[in-house]
Amino acid sequence: MYDSLSRRGIVWAEQTLNEDAAAARLLSALPCVDSSRVGCFGWSMGAHRAWLLGAFCPQIKAGAALCWMTLKRTQANPPTASDYSMMIPALRERYDFPDIAKWLAPKPFLFLNGTADRLFAEAEVRQAFARMQQIYASKGARGQLRTEFFDGTHHCGVRVQDTVQSYFDSLWEGSPGF
Repeated sequence: MYDSLSRRGIVWAEQTLNEDAAAARLLSALPCVDSSRVGCFGWSMGAHRAWLLGAFCPQIKAGAALCWMTLKRTQANPPTASDYSMMIPALRERYDFPDIAKWLAPKPFLFLNGTADRLFAEAEVRQAFARMQQIYASKGARGQLRTEFFDGTHHCGVRVQDTVQSYFDSLWEGSPGF
């Protein structure tokens, strides 16, 4: 898939981001939607998509990313097929994953990771979260980024889903239509 798109000058992850952004623009334009409360959430590869969408789509006002944050040095070299589906070469060559906070801030965002996640080791995720917090603070957005760990592996169980729902509830509590 990556090779066939690449031969046509298309970056798979950029194509996915553009499609996600088009969906967010459509949703925000609907008369029944409060465009000030459009958020995104993703788990695993979906988390990667969520933080990219949050960073580069102005219609997204807040987000949550579950089980996808680390440091670039932890990724496979050469990249795996899964990596290619998420790789935007211009970003990957120049920035580390936590640097996405440069484009996310000051949007409210929640990042969660399991302490026993075998895909995203706690030590590296803690370093990535610390870097993201520094970036948010440098942009005057301290407190807008929540980074947390839960006991468990790479999963999106009911308790974790409840955490995400509570996060969005707390952001938009008291908003019209809530």
